[in-house]
Amino acid sequence: MAEKPLIYLVLGAPGSGRRELTFDLIESGLEKEARPLVLISDREQHLSDSEREAGDNVTLGTWTWEGDQLNLDIPPEFTHIFLLADGRGNPVDQVEAFSSWISEQEIELARVMTVVHARLGVEHKELLRWHEACIHFSDIVLINRREEVPQKWINEFIDHFKKEQHYPCLMEQVKAGKVRNPALILEPEPRRISLIFDELPTLEEDEEDEETEEDSGDLYLQRLPSGRRTKQIPDISHYLEKD
Repeated sequence: MAEKPLIYLVLGAPGSGRRELTFDLIESGLEKEARPLVLISDREQHLSDSEREAGDNVTLGTWTWEGDQLNLDIPPEFTHIFLLADGRGNPVDQVEAFSSWISEQEIELARVMTVVHARLGVEHKELLRWHEACIHFSDIVLINRREEVPQKWINEFIDHFKKEQHYPCLMEQVKAGKVRNPALILEPEPRRISLIFDELPTLEEDEEDEETEEDSGDLYLQRLPSGRRTKQIPDISHYLEKD
């Protein structure tokens, strides 16, 4: 067991199967003595019957937004926390808020995961930019909801990140709501492009210059003088079925 609790941030669109995969990872990938906590956004807190019966060893809770900050409380008895992002919200805003929150906690970031809704990606090609933003911050990418999705599209999706952009993250195709090696997925090894969760050395005052503000920041977090983000991504809520 880790000395500090481990936390996993799970990104992905509604309907991508994040909850199903999270419960499978807990059941198949954690030791029996683990005390897992699954936190779901209060905007997505409706649970199916199967999710409510996820297991006696799993505790479910919710998190909320408080201004531009995450509001969540982690009781000390839990060893593994799975924070499921709001699938309808902006993932960049949530990663930024999560980064600020975890920097003040005695909790170790294990991994950031993205669960890809393959059918949604096929239907809306413009959502590649949304998935790019999620995967930029991710160590693990799980490609789910592959039913009736051409294998050609999946191969091209993987090649876009692995061959064209040389992303170090692990990418796996999910089958029947399960991964091949849950322990490998949960291994707390960083494989992400973004450095937002890493401690970077600060420049001495005499080394600071005007270009460092632009060059050292994460490209998805940079903002224009107006406050608008420099790199825009689609609003995924426009592509989802209304409740």
